[in-house]
Amino acid sequence: MSEADFYSAVDRMPDHFQKLMSGEPLPLRPSKEWAGLHAIYVFYDAEGEPCHVGRTRNLQGRIRAHTANSHHSASFAFKRARKELGLKATYRKGEGRAALLTRPEFRSAFDRHREEIRNMTIRYVEIDCPIEQHLFELYAAMRLGTSLSEFTTS
Repeated sequence: MSEADFYSAVDRMPDHFQKLMSGEPLPLRPSKEWAGLHAIYVFYDAEGEPCHVGRTRNLQGRIRAHTANSHHSASFAFKRARKELGLKATYRKGEGRAALLTRPEFRSAFDRHREEIRNMTIRYVEIDCPIEQHLFELYAAMRLGTSLSEFTTS
């Protein structure tokens, strides 16, 4: 991507945002129409507030994964459970994600958050270009005021 292409992509961010926001929030149920769809998506909680912005190369599969019984796939539910219980990420042996799921209080919080996510709604906008996807994910998160924790590293 040339510098001119980059600035052109940046200039498209407001148009993508307008398209994203013009759609009605949909039930969070995987649709066959979403298979293989490259998209940026926004989850809305029970109060209709945006709570998560994500990107994917397969919207149908990613939506299904968000409620899977796996800490690898259902990362949003996992992070919500960890935040609820005041637990920080750790990479020490025996204290990671798999270990947390063996703790009854964590398992309960994780399952509850997966269920909450199942009941959320979604808006999405199709964007094929990976660089434009990255830019728009950050742009949408900033415009909507959702967590930017996906953009930090430990």
